[in-house]
Amino acid sequence: QAESESPPPDDDNAVIMGRIDAISPAELLQVFHMHQKTGNLLFDVPAGRGRVSFRDGALIAARFGEMDSLEAIFALLREQAGRFRFVSGLSAPLMEAGEIGDFMMILMEGLKHLDETE
Repeated sequence: QAESESPPPDDDNAVIMGRIDAISPAELLQVFHMHQKTGNLLFDVPAGRGRVSFRDGALIAARFGEMDSLEAIFALLREQAGRFRFVSGLSAPLMEAGEIGDFMMILMEGLKHLDETE
C-alpha cells in the first residue's frame, strides 16, 4: 500500500511520456535501442511499476514487481494499458553495469513468449 501513497512521478525530467495503448512496450524498447539512448524507461501499469535501463541503446537492467532482468522485460512486454516515461541519465553503478544480453535476441524471445501466452 505504501507505493500507492508515494507522490506522483516527477515528469519534469521526462524526455518523452505517453500511453502504452498508443505505443506498445516492444515498440518503446526498439525506439530507445535504435536511437542509442541512455536512461530509464519507466512504466506505470495496472500490474505495478517497472523500469528498463538503457546505456547507449543496450539493455542493462530491468525490474518489474519482484522480477528482474529478462523475466521483468518479458512481463512488461505483455502490458497493454498504463503509462510510460523515459528519463535520461543513469546512476554511476548502472553506467558500469554489463548488458543483459543481445537486444534483438531478447526482443525476439520476449515476443515469442507473448505469442505463446495469447
